[in-house]
Amino acid sequence: MSQSTSSRNEQNASTTQSVSSLNINEAGLEDVLSPTLLPSGRRISNRLVKVALYEHLADLFGGPPNDAHLCLYRRWAESNWGMIITGNVQVCDDHLSLGRDIVVPPILSQGTIRPFANLAAVIHRNNLDPSHTPLAIMQLSHSGRQSANIIGGRAPFYPPFAPSSVPLRLSPKGGIFGTLLHRFLFQTPREIGTQDIDGIINGFLRGAALASLSGFDGVELHAGHGYLLSQFMNPKTNLRTDEYSVTENGLAFLKKILFTIRSSDDIPGDFVVGIKLNAGDYIDKDTKEIMNTEKTDLPFQHVKEIASWGTVDFIEISGGNYEHPDFMNNGPRRSSRQALFADFSRRVVTLLDTQRMDSKQQPPLVLLTGGLCSPELLTTALSKRHADLLGIGRLSVICPDLPARLAKHIQDPKSSGEDSIPEDFRFSGLSQVERTLARILSLAWNLIPTLLRPQFPSLVGAGVEMARYNVAIRSLAYGKKEPETSEGIFAVIRMWLYLSPGSNTTHTLERRLLWTSIAGVYVLSAVLLAWAVTILRQ
Repeated sequence: MSQSTSSRNEQNASTTQSVSSLNINEAGLEDVLSPTLLPSGRRISNRLVKVALYEHLADLFGGPPNDAHLCLYRRWAESNWGMIITGNVQVCDDHLSLGRDIVVPPILSQGTIRPFANLAAVIHRNNLDPSHTPLAIMQLSHSGRQSANIIGGRAPFYPPFAPSSVPLRLSPKGGIFGTLLHRFLFQTPREIGTQDIDGIINGFLRGAALASLSGFDGVELHAGHGYLLSQFMNPKTNLRTDEYSVTENGLAFLKKILFTIRSSDDIPGDFVVGIKLNAGDYIDKDTKEIMNTEKTDLPFQHVKEIASWGTVDFIEISGGNYEHPDFMNNGPRRSSRQALFADFSRRVVTLLDTQRMDSKQQPPLVLLTGGLCSPELLTTALSKRHADLLGIGRLSVICPDLPARLAKHIQDPKSSGEDSIPEDFRFSGLSQVERTLARILSLAWNLIPTLLRPQFPSLVGAGVEMARYNVAIRSLAYGKKEPETSEGIFAVIRMWLYLSPGSNTTHTLERRLLWTSIAGVYVLSAVLLAWAVTILRQ
């Protein structure tokens, strides 16, 4: 936990990189900012896509977009992204992630649609400049077995749905403390029945109808990161023997959702539909290589079959899940992981290019997400045919106006001030104080002998890193010109210390859960510090 923090601080000793100081081919940047067409016929003004991020801005136990979302997405929309994908919009309010997701309303009416229409209008900038209007895409999701206890929207210890009753497997590094925390957060799931499957399919359809009626250009179906759609595609989590089994057709559930959406009278023909896949599902967790088994070609078989449906506009290639949460981390292993994903997506692009020659149908575009943190990587990903679209996640928080900065450099290659790309967040005032305290706690943690340290599951360490970005996202939502964040346990405190705009702040349950969480974090911090002091005195 502390080692990753210290290594990140060393890596970010230089906090900005100037576009003009980098050896970049201007033609390569022009390709990055060039338009392209999706199979549905919709035009994307450039290849830069602000991909989905966890926002933690909605009401507790889920709700519609609020003023914080509008302010946040206005900031991105003003910077000429080609496409903007929202964070998780859950199709079921009893399978949330961390309790503050946007949720598809159970009934679509003028009143329930309005907040989503407001968000779509903000992303479209009210169509003030049609040539640079981003496509607005709503990401639809169902957490499945990864929906946590209580904050997932269910009664305490009531198990979530999953394709089969296969529990989340804890990392062996978790120790006793990690095991207890894991058992509290995640229950062994219930195998979902056919009737409930139909209900979830209708939930995705309702989400797509909501997107269309509110003015969004399309949806992305989240089939990655170990969420429900991914669980149906994975032989480790899907042990069913019916029509939705992996051996029968691991894509049956996803295909039924997709075709239900496409066949709906409420969905126009040029409505964009994308799918997010998880490369990590096909990677051996020990060797970090694509599994060398009889199922080696499984990911490419999946991509080939999805493309053959002729109904998908783009496939996003990402990686990691809650059991191996690399997608939540930003540590030193990221570059090697990115190389693996880039190779995966390159092979996918080659596969789809071959399919394009064999068929008159235009195959889906490939959206590569993860580790594209510099202009060189952006231009390389396109020039080497690793991707058609470039997914920007956490860099879109550090540098929300990235497309505008790159465009400025093309107009004036010698510019070196406003086009500088920050490599980390700004720390000032309270943030700087918290950063200093976090370093002190980090040193205290390192002073505790390894055998005496409580072992945390990998999800906890990744969650601390996620909290840093969540706090920065909230600073943008509050109108800060530059994102600000905190460090370590203080970032976690800030993440949970939140009441959504317009929510009833006197709501007893919300306030109790909020302050209980905060108190728990402070107590944990105090115990850690006291433990370190005790060890030092001995």
